Amino acid sequence: MEIAEFKADWEDALDLWANQMHEKRKMWENAYLCDKFCAGFQTTSHYEGINAFVNKFSKSTHSILKMIQNLKIVVREYRNKEILLQFNSIHIVPVMTTCLKSIESAAARVYTKEVFSDVKKEIEKVGAVNLVRKRRCLNTMVYTLEEYRKPNMHIMACFGRMSGKLECQCNIW
Repeated sequence: MEIAEFKADWEDALDLWANQMHEKRKMWENAYLCDKFCAGFQTTSHYEGINAFVNKFSKSTHSILKMIQNLKIVVREYRNKEILLQFNSIHIVPVMTTCLKSIESAAARVYTKEVFSDVKKEIEKVGAVNLVRKRRCLNTMVYTLEEYRKPNMHIMACFGRMSGKLECQCNIW
């Protein structure tokens, strides 16, 4: 490969990466996610996993050419892993074990298998919540809840009947 050809390929790769990141910004930038349900997860954990995966293939002693070749392998293996995980998430139905089966099965349909296992832990915690009071405010039901082991700590949750949206003050549910 000639130097000019390498520089051109490098510029193309950078442009492609920048465009892809710009298109995907709404999926990972917190400013776009503040009103989305994330079960208390931050987006950085996903990228920490990617960094660990890439680091397995790169060494500081590699030349730039070897690094680019390894990066191609990393991308290919990462895409293959994502496709396999997506296939498993679509075609393998997890066993429902919580007392909130309708919420659990809805989460199983929406989340990947790995994220679902973490969300399931949160669903199990919700199963240990007691209803203290409920009241209606126009088309919204307002629930006052308390955790089973923390009876003095009240949590407010609202359900909009028209919108079908459930919100709580901690933004985790």
